[in-house]
Amino acid sequence: MISIYLLIAIICAILLIVTVAMGGLADGDFDAGGDFDVEGPDVDLGGPEADVGYGDFTGAGISPLSLPIVLSFGTTFGGVGAVLELMSINMYAIPFIAMVVSLLTAGLMYVLVVKIFVRTQTTTVVHPRDLVGEKGIVSVAIKPGRTGQVVVVTTERGRTLLPAIAEEAIPTDAPVTIEAVVGHSVRVKRQ
Repeated sequence: MISIYLLIAIICAILLIVTVAMGGLADGDFDAGGDFDVEGPDVDLGGPEADVGYGDFTGAGISPLSLPIVLSFGTTFGGVGAVLELMSINMYAIPFIAMVVSLLTAGLMYVLVVKIFVRTQTTTVVHPRDLVGEKGIVSVAIKPGRTGQVVVVTTERGRTLLPAIAEEAIPTDAPVTIEAVVGHSVRVKRQ
């Protein structure tokens, strides 16, 4: 009879290999002749960067609950459990020892993936507060009390489209300067 720990190790190892082979090391999207996008409900906690889903988080990087990290935990848990079972360790101690070793291994995997893969990637995240003082062009007319849109071009991020407000009416294609960030919009002034 096959050990439950060995079964866990085999299943998680196969899934981990398939996940990495399909390009899912740094994110949860898979491409295999088509897009498979499994999405769960998102919960908005109120902040501009507080959108939380199943194991996802905002910003560049990888979640500690991403599929490769969870599968590395499962593979290690099953492998260590199977080895401890062969060594005739107390059956009640096996899951605890395997869990501790697996948490350490998954934590190490997470740190390595973040240091090696994620930190070397560039990001296209634009923080509106970094654009204060930049010049832009109105792409959707702004009226007092109503939100319009402004395009800002920077050398670091390229074109960025932002919701914008102003105290005066500003027509499309008018040059503006970003004065401040107000909520999720930028306040602009006509040049």
